Parts: sequence; structure tokens; C-alpha cells
Amino acid sequence: MCFVAAFCLLGLLLSCSENEEEQQLLNSIEQTWQQCETSLPDARMRAGRLRDSVRLSSEYVRQKYNLLTIRLRDKYDVVSSSPDSAMQVLTYFAKRKDAIDKERAYYYMGSAYRDLKDYPRAMSHFLTAVDIAKHSKAADTLIWQNSLSQLRNLYMLGLNYEEELNVALQAVALASPGPSKGEENGPPSPGPSKGGVNCPPSPGPSKGREKSPPSPAPPKEARSETWDVILWMRHRLIII
Repeated sequence: MCFVAAFCLLGLLLSCSENEEEQQLLNSIEQTWQQCETSLPDARMRAGRLRDSVRLSSEYVRQKYNLLTIRLRDKYDVVSSSPDSAMQVLTYFAKRKDAIDKERAYYYMGSAYRDLKDYPRAMSHFLTAVDIAKHSKAADTLIWQNSLSQLRNLYMLGLNYEEELNVALQAVALASPGPSKGEENGPPSPGPSKGGVNCPPSPGPSKGREKSPPSPAPPKEARSETWDVILWMRHRLIII
């Protein structure tokens, strides 16, 4: 009887230890994800140090790590030759409840299709990422902004200036100070124009990635989208 009790206690201790190690790995992966915005080389080195530990962990940790590596490749402007990696990650997270994981997975699936110049599918996945963020209590706001930025590029290539402006205004509303994500759902999700999603012609959108190219915008990042809209409207007036 004592042997059985000791064996059960040992199993419980091992289980708690494994859960603690897994949580530490998840925290490290998320910290590395955020570090991509501040120090990309350091984030890449940190991700490399996590690789061996991740291989021995759960499927959830491995897929979180795979999503991180996709983000790093995107940050380094490595063009996708196949959507398989992003599709594998999306297939896994689409079945789970975590909205942030889903939002990120759909965004990078859209990025993969953008690289392959499959613009209708890219647009569809960016729209889904925005929709998930809009209807969730928690969202990755930066990925939300990036999805709107990519949609602007695609609508512009499709000469759909009405939707381009609509998405730009949503980005301004998202960047503007206001209630937290838990207090309001944020700007409405952009929808396809009448007649369905326009398939933009080549050439493809600029890599642009997750940070907009420099412009004579005000210094604060939150005001950059507003400045973009002003420039956009001025440009359209000049054309007219």
C-alpha cells in the first residue's frame, strides 16, 4: 500500500515538473516573439537556443515554436517557396480556442500566399485574421495592424480605392487611443468589394512586411496610419 502511494506521489511530482518546464518554454517563446520587434538578431539567437528543448515538448509547444520561426523568416524577408509550413501551423491552431494563436496563424498564412502571388487567398486570410481580432476579447494588436496594412496594399493593387481607404481608416481607429480591447470590439472588419474579392494584377505588393516604409510621418508610431491616410487623400486629389 505504501509502495503504491509513493509511486502515485512520484508520478504527480513528475507531472508538475513537466508542466512547469512547458510553461517556461511557452513564456520564452512569447518573449522571443515580442523581442522580434526590438532586437531581431537577439530574437533569432534566442530561438535557436530553444530548439532542442522544444523537440522534447508537447505538440502545442512545438507548433508555437514553428509559428515563431515563420515569423522570424518573414522578418528577415525570406520569401516563402511553399505554404506548407504555414498551413501546418494554421491547421493545428484553427482547431484550438486561443484567439491570438489563430490570428497570428492566419496572418502568416496570408503572408505566405502573398509571397506566392496568390493574392485572393492572401486577402482571404488577412481578412480572417482581422475578423478574429475584432471579435475576440484579446488580440495581438500589432498583427491586427499588419493585417490591415497588407489589405491596403492588396486593395490598392486591385485598384479598389474605396476599400483601400476604408481599411486605412480602420487602421487609424485602431491606432488611436481608446477603450481597451476588453471594453470594445474595435473597428469593423473590412469586407470584399461588390462582386467578390478583386484579384490584383502583378506585380505583387512590396514586401513591406510588418513595419511600414519610412515616410515624413509624425514621430509617434500610433500616428503613422493617420499620416498615411492624409498622404493617400492628397495623392488621389492630385490624380483627379
